[in-house]
Amino acid sequence: MSFRSAPNRFPSGFASAASVAFGLASTPLFAQTGDPCGSWATTLVPGQPGSLLSDAAVVSPNLAFAVGNGFEGSPFFLPLFRRFDGATWSTLAGPPIPGPFGSQAPLFGVEALSSTDVWIVGSQGFSSFNPQCNTNKARIARWNGAFWSDMPAYQLIGDQPCDFSELNAVEAVGSQLWFVGRRTPIAGCGGGLTLRWNGAGMEFFPSPCGALPPGSLGYGLNAVAGVAQNDVWAVGGGSVPTSPMLGMIPNPGYIIHWDGLAWSQVLHQAPGQFHRLTAVDAYASNDVWALGQYLENGVLGSFATHWDGSAWTPMIIPGGTRGLVVQNPQSIHAVGNGVYYFDGQTWTQVETFPGSVPQNQVLTIEDIEPLGLCDFLVVGRTSTAAGSSPLLFAARLSPKPDGVQALNGCAGGVLSGSLQAIQPPQLGNTLVLGMDDTSALGGLVSGVSQPFVFVSTAGSSACGTPLPGFGPGGQTGELLIDLGQLALTAPLGVGPWTGPGTPSTISLPLADKPAFAGLSFFAQGLWVTPNPVLNLLLSNGLQLTLGY
Repeated sequence: MSFRSAPNRFPSGFASAASVAFGLASTPLFAQTGDPCGSWATTLVPGQPGSLLSDAAVVSPNLAFAVGNGFEGSPFFLPLFRRFDGATWSTLAGPPIPGPFGSQAPLFGVEALSSTDVWIVGSQGFSSFNPQCNTNKARIARWNGAFWSDMPAYQLIGDQPCDFSELNAVEAVGSQLWFVGRRTPIAGCGGGLTLRWNGAGMEFFPSPCGALPPGSLGYGLNAVAGVAQNDVWAVGGGSVPTSPMLGMIPNPGYIIHWDGLAWSQVLHQAPGQFHRLTAVDAYASNDVWALGQYLENGVLGSFATHWDGSAWTPMIIPGGTRGLVVQNPQSIHAVGNGVYYFDGQTWTQVETFPGSVPQNQVLTIEDIEPLGLCDFLVVGRTSTAAGSSPLLFAARLSPKPDGVQALNGCAGGVLSGSLQAIQPPQLGNTLVLGMDDTSALGGLVSGVSQPFVFVSTAGSSACGTPLPGFGPGGQTGELLIDLGQLALTAPLGVGPWTGPGTPSTISLPLADKPAFAGLSFFAQGLWVTPNPVLNLLLSNGLQLTLGY
C-alpha cells in the first residue's frame, strides 16, 4: 500500500528562520543518532523455527497482513499468513494450494485493499503435472476475510507443461492491481512476467524483449510501483547459472515502464559487472527510486538509483536493498540487514535492532510498509549466517509525538487560556493557532482588539520576564518567550477579533521533515486594543513540540 505525505510547506520566512535556529542551515537534515522519525520496537510474531516473512501490506495503522513460508511443526514447507492489529500479530489460515512433495505453494507477495480483500502471489509446485518436469507455476489467491479463491495465473500466460513461472510481487495502482514475476524465456526474449487485474478480470501483457547474455536464465521482475495507472514501474534482473564464483548473481538489471498502453524497457547505468534491482517506490512521475545489488571483483555491494523524469542516476549505498518507502524526497527508508535512511543527501544505517536478534543470528528485513507519516512496519527473519534456522521477525517504528504545553507564568501576568493550538504541531500537516477571550476578563473590545502571535525557538524563565502594564487590568505582565530568538511575528485573522467564541487564527504549514521531530518552539500572543484607550495584554504561552 502506498502512503503519500503533503509537500514541504513551511512559510518562507518561518522556514528560513527556523532552519537557522534549529542549526540545520549548513548541516544535513539528519544530524542526530538513531532514526530521525522515532523509535523502533520489535513485535512478536507467532510461528515455529524454520519460518520467514517475505512481504507485508497495510490497510490502516491498525490493520496489516504479512505472508511468508515455514514448516510450522510440519515436515512440509507451508505458506504463512499473519494479521497485525497495530500491536499484536495473529495467525490466519493460508490458501490450501497443494505443492510438491506434500508441501504447499510458497508465498512471496501480498497486497491488501481492505480487511476483506487481500491478494497474495507466489508459485505452485507441479512435479506431478508432468513426470519429466519438476517446475513451478505462477499462482494468485484472493481472500475475502473468510475464504480463499484460487487463480491459476500460469494458464493466462500459456505456460507449457515444463515451462517455469512465478509471481514475486503485487501492488495496487489506483483501482488496478499489478502482478510481476518471471517465466521461462520464449524465443530468446527475457522472461519478465506482468499481469493486471482491472477490477473485472485478469490481463496478461508481454514484457519487452531484452537481450539475454550467454547462459542467462532470463529476466525476472521483483517489484512494481506506480504513480498513476499510466505511469507504472517494474524492476528486476537476469539470472546466470549457479557457479562457485557468482552463485545466483543476476546479470544484468532490468527496468520497464508502463505508459497505459504497453511496457517499454528503460536503459539505466549501474555499478559493477553484474547487478539486479530488488525494490522500487514511486513518489512522483519525476521522482522514482529503486534499490539493488551489484557484483564487482567478486564482492557484493548495494546501490540505489533515482529517476528524475528523464534518466536514472545510480549511487552506491551502505546497504538496504530489500524494500523501500519514499515518504518524501528528503525522507526515504530502506531495509535489508537493518534500517537505512536517506535525508536527501546521505544514506545512513539508523537501526540494527541490538538485543532483538538472537546471538549467532543475522537479521534480514524483507519489506517495509508505511502505516502513516514516520510510522512503519517491517517484516523478515533472523537466521544463521548460512541462512538456516530462520525465525519470524517484525518491528514497528513509533514516530516522535507532537506536544502542546500551556505556559501561564507565576504571577497572573497573562490572560490564561486565550492562546490555544487548535490543530497540533504535526509535521507534514498544518499547525493552527487561535486567540480568543471567552472569559471576558481581558477588557477586550469586539471589532477593535487585534491579536498578534510571536513564535520563538526559546522560552523565557519559568516565571517569565516582567513587563509593567502588559497584564490583565494594567498589571505587570509576564513575557514567556525569548524575543532574541524570534522566528515569526504575525497578526491572527484577517482583521480585529470579532468576539467571544470566534477565535482569530493563523495557519502555519509544517514541513514533513523528520529531522525536526522532537524539537520545541514557543509561542505567546499579544492583544492590542488601540481605542478608546490603548491596552496591551499578553496571552498565555505555549510550548509546541514538533512530531507526528
